[in-house]
Amino acid sequence: MVNLILVGPKACGKSTVGRIAARSLGASFRDSDKVLEDVHRERTGERKTFREIYRERGEEYFRDLEREALERCLRGGDGDRVVALGGGTPVRFAAEGSIEGSGFIVYLDLPEEILWERMSRQGPPVYLDPADPRADFRRSLEERGPVYERIADIRVDADGRPEAIAAEVVARFRARPEKAPSGRPAEEV
Repeated sequence: MVNLILVGPKACGKSTVGRIAARSLGASFRDSDKVLEDVHRERTGERKTFREIYRERGEEYFRDLEREALERCLRGGDGDRVVALGGGTPVRFAAEGSIEGSGFIVYLDLPEEILWERMSRQGPPVYLDPADPRADFRRSLEERGPVYERIADIRVDADGRPEAIAAEVVARFRARPEKAPSGRPAEEV
């Protein structure tokens, strides 16, 4: 089993690109936000979106679900899979080694202006400060960007059509170098 793991900020296209890449690779697709919702439903019987769960149950409960969703996405089952991780998941779990070494990690990078415009269509996420969501979003990008860079095997510019981005991701995944025992690439792509 080989995981192709997509990381990046909210609204960079991880789920859309991930579905297309999975079809191209003949792999299964898992979106950690959807798996988180499934875990919540199994525990409570409630059908809630990840935004509703965060807002109603709080950050601590959400993070507990997020940990279980990450485990389900990256481990178990058989066959290759493409996994889209929630924007904050790498920040919270990379330090403990839960992500690195779990597959080929692709950072979908997009300029702040485009991300903000896309995200604003649905309203700012619940985790942003309602007094100044744009400033909080900028701070979030400054915190998360270096983590995405550090854990990623490659960075892909996600400004374009999802089909073209997915094609680049799949091509680079297929051309990936063999992994060293540390889980990092034996040579740079």
